[in-house]
Amino acid sequence: RCLSTLPSSPRCLLYLFSCMLIALDFITFGAAAAAHAATSSPPSSSSAFALAAAAAAAALGQVTPPNTLELEPSLCLEQLEACAAETGLPEIQDVGFQQPPTASTPAPGTSLAPQNEAFEAAALETFRELSLRVLARALEAALLCREQGSGCEPTVAHIEKVYALRPVLENGLATLSREYQPDAGTRSPILRLGRNLRSDLDDLARKAGTITSPQATIQALIGVAHTMGHRTRMLSNILGLHAWVRTLRVPGRGAPAFVLHDEYGSWLDMLHKLLYVMERTGQKALSLLEIGVVTEVYQHDLLQDHTGVQYIGLSIDMPSGSEAQRRVENFNAYELVQQATQVAPGRAVVHFADTNSLLQRLPRRVIDVVVLDLGPAGPGNWAQELQRWEEVAKPGGLFVCRNFGAENEEALKEVLKYRHGNELHL
Repeated sequence: RCLSTLPSSPRCLLYLFSCMLIALDFITFGAAAAAHAATSSPPSSSSAFALAAAAAAAALGQVTPPNTLELEPSLCLEQLEACAAETGLPEIQDVGFQQPPTASTPAPGTSLAPQNEAFEAAALETFRELSLRVLARALEAALLCREQGSGCEPTVAHIEKVYALRPVLENGLATLSREYQPDAGTRSPILRLGRNLRSDLDDLARKAGTITSPQATIQALIGVAHTMGHRTRMLSNILGLHAWVRTLRVPGRGAPAFVLHDEYGSWLDMLHKLLYVMERTGQKALSLLEIGVVTEVYQHDLLQDHTGVQYIGLSIDMPSGSEAQRRVENFNAYELVQQATQVAPGRAVVHFADTNSLLQRLPRRVIDVVVLDLGPAGPGNWAQELQRWEEVAKPGGLFVCRNFGAENEEALKEVLKYRHGNELHL
């Protein structure tokens, strides 16, 4: 009956959505009960949900949200599907344990134990389900407000429903700690992210007292849903890195030393934090050199937020006879970055040239942050280029390499050989 009147009946749409929420609650409870049936007594609905919510604690990274979602609340009032997509529904749905790539020279005895794979996969599935629950509550608030039209009033009831997960989270964290396998190497990021989820919920509760419009209510809920989904994805990535680095070694030298950073939410977020640390130590005027600019433009935001940064970008002009398509791609990246850096006239310059011409004009040991792309946009010949460009970084500066990993084995091997005996920060 409801489906037959759906186009003209917003109330029926709200009813159907409420049925979806009930079904999601049931699925979450069933999954939690099945996962723990072999090791514990049958849980009540409240304790099963506690396990699900507490496991979701591991979904979060740093206390500060990794990305700020600038989503217009009216979008959620008008287009629910677009609102869910912008909030990160595809990203949440894609979460899962990442099997480590097969290294060409694996280190014996360092692969992830099967029981740990199962534990991490089950935890990530729980985090994904909880992220969907929070997103459902946000869309529920948008539906109610849309049905009420101009009479929609701000309410904190929906925020209270999400914040009610906090005491459940506390109980579940203890269970998560007991189930942790000591040899997995993932205790710190999971528990740290759990504590930061608690901070996010507290922040949401603080915002409740300042909400004066229904749009602000929706924005607060959508922001938490986005943060949880993004952090769940980042945890999936860091757990995959934990498994992957244990498969690596340098022939004749043993395993390299890695430091894994789970506090970075994106490439831009990492650069922000690195520059902030340098600025807090008194280095207000910083220089950043990027060799091999890419089309994922970030320079606009970086230069706006760090007004003391001088930026030099190099898009590599390939020699005659090289692959024509790659040269076109590099030139397109050059134009995009050149446009993005116009926000800081006098503080940014972008070149389309070969590496030798720029190196001849740069003194040694003068640049604060050197970024070398080891992917398709980079210069190639990594054994030589790693040494040449690191010599440009000043003592105490940063040498940052991008796009080396299992998908770029040649560059990975050169990095491991070149920096063996030093810590590699991922």
